[in-house]
Parts: sequence; structure tokens; C-alpha cells
Amino acid sequence: MSSKVLKTNVGNTIVPGSSYYTNLHLSAVASLYPPSPRNVKHMCEAKLPQETPKEQSKLIRVYYTEPSYFGYNPGSYLIKETRYGVQQEWHAASDELVADDAVPGSPVAAVGWWVNSADGQEFGDTWETRVYYVDKNGNIRERVNHSSFKPTTADDFDAELHKPEELIPPTPGWKQTPLHSGGSNAKSDGTTFPIVSPLPTTKLAAIHFDAGNIYVFYQEADASIHVLISQPGRGWQVQSGEVVNSQMVKPGAPLSATVGGWNEVRLFYVTPQDQLGEAYEDSHTPWMKTKMPSYNLGNSTAMISAVAWNYASPFFQIRIYVAGERNELQEYSFSRNADAISRDTDGWIVPNQTSSGLVSQKTLGSSVPLSAVAAVMLENGCNPKVYFHPRSIIAEWDVCAKTMFPAGLAKVGEKSIARRTIEEETRVKIQEEEERKREEQRKRAEEIKREEARKREEEKKGPALSADDTKQKQEMTKVKVGQKVPVKSKALLGKIKNQSGCEMGYEWEKTEHGWKCAGGSHTLTDAEFAGL
Repeated sequence: MSSKVLKTNVGNTIVPGSSYYTNLHLSAVASLYPPSPRNVKHMCEAKLPQETPKEQSKLIRVYYTEPSYFGYNPGSYLIKETRYGVQQEWHAASDELVADDAVPGSPVAAVGWWVNSADGQEFGDTWETRVYYVDKNGNIRERVNHSSFKPTTADDFDAELHKPEELIPPTPGWKQTPLHSGGSNAKSDGTTFPIVSPLPTTKLAAIHFDAGNIYVFYQEADASIHVLISQPGRGWQVQSGEVVNSQMVKPGAPLSATVGGWNEVRLFYVTPQDQLGEAYEDSHTPWMKTKMPSYNLGNSTAMISAVAWNYASPFFQIRIYVAGERNELQEYSFSRNADAISRDTDGWIVPNQTSSGLVSQKTLGSSVPLSAVAAVMLENGCNPKVYFHPRSIIAEWDVCAKTMFPAGLAKVGEKSIARRTIEEETRVKIQEEEERKREEQRKRAEEIKREEARKREEEKKGPALSADDTKQKQEMTKVKVGQKVPVKSKALLGKIKNQSGCEMGYEWEKTEHGWKCAGGSHTLTDAEFAGL
């Protein structure tokens, strides 16, 4: 694996005197290609159902968040992806942008699987990834991508964008699952996502079952932990009841989950006392709190990530990784192996402190938000890999080799740059079109305003004068100044009343520059009289 460090703007938001978690979060998925059945040690040392391919490529994808550097969405966060493959090592996808509408400090969780695998025994060439985050409107969102590995790697977002002149609203290449149109109580038709507005400081955890179910864990506004469940053919639903009640979990607590045989689900979280807690569920057991040793994380902002393997066997293992105060990783271990079981800890082992090989530039106090952490397992053996932020890079800790690799973040690819260029052109075109429409609407509004004014004037003037009315009007123009004239024509009288505002107006006196009513309080200029 490459040791080249690629710098980026990754770092923690430090708030003096505070105890906030990091605003920069991580998630990761990993697999092998061609894939092989899960390497589970069966009872009685049963053989695996099929042989493992001789040559396999390791596939790892890390998802991370950072502030947006785009001009069109200031204040939002980006969800981005960096990949590892044997040939290209750490590199960006053809479009590394997963989402551009995340709320600042959004958590991120990811799951991935081989699409044609229903039971872990048969695999196709398509890898599906789903990423979960919180958008700027405060809702949990889902983005989906498929990667095809035959004959060459290709992603959903590799399809060409629409031309700018077609005015297609630009979006990242990852497909966003639309929200229920009927609101938070609507039933999913399998193609939509529930409207869920979690606790603003919630973290997320996601797992995928071989049978196709997906769980997404989050905290509600009262800090209790709940779960969204997707089932094949039924879509997304919010599971009734809580996974962990609000008294047992810290608001904004880190969350991490594992899944295994017989649909065993283990959710790990942080208690109000900054200790590890666990909730358990399987096909026959509703959510229950399990017994764990009093593991104190040692820092109120420590993040966690868990992996497990060899479910449903005497060799079952769990590892939980915690970001330490000096860029070190704390490992909490569980083993069902008879040699490792302790009567006092029920299989949990004393925490092991592992050095990441990096030393921070300054001593970190408890008020400094700690790094996010993401652990993954490859299917072909006990080889957890842990990703975390030792300041300006993303690092990989190989648990078995006890080696740190500064994985870094890949530079933006040429295709991604081209895509952003087309999107920017599209935004300019859309803005120009919107401005043109606004100008048309403004002109139309002014035209309507003028027409309405003209109609009001017509209404004010009343109907056209008859020949007799016009004759009286002409006779009135010939009278001398000071002479009073009674208005006999009803039509002309109506026009005079409308123009002058005089309610009576039956008699008018000629003045030097116009007319005044007999009462003397209303007047008409010669021009106004002529326009009647």
C-alpha cells in the first residue's frame, strides 16, 4: 500500500472550552473481487461451501465529510469518497462527490454488498453502495451507487451529463433516494425514503444483512436511539419502539453496529457516563441491553467503530476501536474462545492501547474534539483496518500488522473536474434562464398594471358622450369667466363628478383657468374638462 501522503483540508473544528465531537466524520466499506463466501469457522471444522478464488483484489472505500468549497452551496458540507485498489492504490473515483447538501458537521454511514448475493454464497459483478447522512434541512438522506466490475470498473455516475443548454438541474452523480411525498407518516413504495428529522447532533450507524435488510440507527429529538429498516419488496419503515431509551445514551453519542448469523445485530453507543453500551437483537430476541464491563472511554468526545466476525460459532470475535487523545487507537476486544473468556468480563478483554505511529504537533486537551474513526473487515480473514484523522490526512491502521499507512486523500480526477465544469455551466444557464423569466414576469406585471390603470381611467370617464352631451360641453366652453352654468346632461354630469370628486356638481362657474363647483370646494382645469 502506498505511503505517499496527500494533503487536504481535513482537520477538526476546535472550540476552546467546549466538549463537542469532531465535525469531520468517516465511514468505510470493504470487499474482495472476485468475492468469496464468508470465511466463518464452522463447528466441527466443516469445510467452506466453495473454494476461495486464488487471486483477489482488495477493494476499500472511505467516505468523509468536509466544508463545501463550491460557490453555489455556501455553508453546506460535502460527502466525498476515496478508494483503494491494488493497481491504483488510493485514488478518487471518476466522480468523488457523493453529496453536496449535507448539514455542517453531518455524520456519515455507509454499507455495501455484491448485488446478486442472497446468502453469501453466490456473487455477481455489481457492487452496490449506500451512504447515509443528514442534509441541510435536517433530514436523514440516502444516496446510492452501483459499480460494475465486468469487464472494467464503471459506476452509475460515469454516464454522461446532460448538455448545459438542456437546463438539467445539476446534482452529484450518486442517485439520491427521494423522500416520501406524503410526509413522515407515508408508507414507502420501495423507491422512497422516510422523512426523519433526528436530533441535530445525532450520529449514524448502518448495517446490511445478507438477506437484503438494511438498518440505519439514529437518535430522536429526546436522544433515544431508533432504527430505520429497509426490507426487500417493502421499502423503508421506521421501526416501532426504541432501541435504547434516552436515559441510557448520551445525546449526540457515537454509534456503531455489526450484523451476523441468525440476524444478530449489535449496536454500540456511549452512555451518559462516557462508557460503552450495547443493545442486542436477533430473529427471536427483541432489543435488549447487554452486560458489558465498565469501559470508560477516557474522553467525552471520543468516537467509536466496531467490527465482528465468526458469528454463530465458538470463534466469535468483536473489536471496538476508539480514537485516543494523542492520535492513538484504543481497542476493546471480545472473544467467545474458551481460552479468552473471563468470568468477570464475559469474554471482554482488558483494553489494548495501540500506537498509530503519529505524534500530534501539540498536546491535546480534553476540550479538543477527537478524530472520527471507521473500522472495516475483509472477508478472507481476521484483518481489521481502521481509518482515522491524524490532522491533515486520513490514516489507515492495520491491526494485524500493527502498521500505520498515511492513506491520504486522492486528488480530484479529470472526469470529476470536467463534470463540475459542466455543472457550473448548467448553473449559469439556469440562472440566466431564471433571470430571463423574472424579467418577462416583471414586464408582464407592468403591462398588467398599465392595463388596469387604463381600465380604471375608462371607468372613471364613464361611457362616451352622445351628440347632445357633446353639444352642451361645447357650449360651456364658450361662457365668460364668472358665469355659472347648470349641467343638464346626465352623462356629462357623471363625468364631471368622477373627475372632480364633487358629489353634487349640478352647477359650475367658469374661472380663469377652468371651472369650480357652485359650492366652491371642487375644481376642474380646462385640460381636465376638455378630456371629459
